[in-house]
Amino acid sequence: MKYEPYTASQTIKKPRIFYGKLGAWASILLNLFLFILKAILGFITGSLALIADAFHTLSDLATSFVVLISFHIIAKPSDEKHPFGHGRAEFISAIIMSTLLAITSFELLKQSIERIINPIDIQVSWWVISIVFVTALFKEGLALYSMKLSKKINSDTLKADAWHHRLDAISSLLVVLAFIFSYYGFSYLDGPAGILITLIIFYSAFKIAKSPIDHLLGMSPGEDLLHKIEKITLSFSEVKGVHDVIIHNYGEIMILSLHIEIDENLKFIEAHRIADDVDKSLRQELGAHVTIHFDPVMERTPNYREVEKILQKFCRKHPDCDSFHDLRIYGKSKNLKLILDLVSTQDSKQNSEQKLIEDCRNFILENIRGVENITIKVEPIFSISRKSRHN
Repeated sequence: MKYEPYTASQTIKKPRIFYGKLGAWASILLNLFLFILKAILGFITGSLALIADAFHTLSDLATSFVVLISFHIIAKPSDEKHPFGHGRAEFISAIIMSTLLAITSFELLKQSIERIINPIDIQVSWWVISIVFVTALFKEGLALYSMKLSKKINSDTLKADAWHHRLDAISSLLVVLAFIFSYYGFSYLDGPAGILITLIIFYSAFKIAKSPIDHLLGMSPGEDLLHKIEKITLSFSEVKGVHDVIIHNYGEIMILSLHIEIDENLKFIEAHRIADDVDKSLRQELGAHVTIHFDPVMERTPNYREVEKILQKFCRKHPDCDSFHDLRIYGKSKNLKLILDLVSTQDSKQNSEQKLIEDCRNFILENIRGVENITIKVEPIFSISRKSRHN
């Protein structure tokens, strides 16, 4: 069977790749120059703070290589083994580099502590201080340039790289302050300045690793994105509600599935048309691959509203119940059969699902007469319920 890869939003567009690599190469060349310059000045002056700052610049160089390699890999189209493309390679590379950065900063931390115990006089001239100050200006300029590119192509990777450049500029300014104090005879501040810069490197490593780890572990989508999905879906008058939103991200690829609530009296072909229209709108607005399940909702008769109010009351009182949806009622008043889905709260315990079902069943039996059969399902914690018509 011949494999047909995705061709639409799965592969990054060429302009995005161009600007991504442009930002990476600009960072690489400038960081390489600044690292060599700072390292030479550090060894000439004997300043551990400046040497630490040089390695911080080197960490920016490594990060920029990660950016470059990442844009090269994620530009590759999907294949049989990677049907969703190669977007997550960027996350893996960032985690590896942040780990190496943390190890390097730990070694610099030990040297800084030794320098505090055994301080060394540093002879620094104003021309050295001036050069280090200029490097800080260069790094801030690079940060502004990378931030501009990140906004142009909507890249979190370039945005993170820009903040890394800004942290390097801040650490260079700290070195300048240490040099000024040393010039006036306070050389013992070189060690503390080295520790402070090392802590900045630790923080940078943590920030670099946090985002890709969150993405690989499957972080929940942001409220802005959920609100946009909700707004697009409910813009169709036939859609009464939306729930069970599940989102997977593979770099630039978004896989989106959701349930929409529509009138049960609609013909199947009409319901299918509505689902197709919602699908098309979500694809155009979000660039997502969408799967839609439509749930038929019943007419709100007096009997239906009574049951609905009882369930709303239960969810308000029960600490583990957030809401409910897909309520269906069959039979007459003395032979009622109820089917519904419960939405548990984010704080509910994993083993509380069965108890929630039993509590809901007992509450229904206590408050609604004639119920003979109740089917309750608790939706998975990774699906997100939005605006069901019951809420």
